[in-house]
Amino acid sequence: NWRENSHGKYDVVMGSDVLYEGKHPGEVAQAVLKFVKPGGRVLLADPGRNYLSKFLQEMKDAGYRETVEMVSTDEKVCFVYEFTTE
Repeated sequence: NWRENSHGKYDVVMGSDVLYEGKHPGEVAQAVLKFVKPGGRVLLADPGRNYLSKFLQEMKDAGYRETVEMVSTDEKVCFVYEFTTE
């Protein structure tokens, strides 16, 4: 259950296409912040869903900065975000 943190903290936390409902940006941001170690990285892949900007703001408000890379195939485009505090 990603809403609970009974598994410890990690150097890298990854998610893919998890922002498809309006409540998800805040919940996902809270979850990754619970799971990532201080100085760790968060990687998020997203196709550009409507709620992405809310998640980006949540991470910025938590002190993370982002870098983004666009990955494209013939059929789809995906954005891969890396969040760090350094």
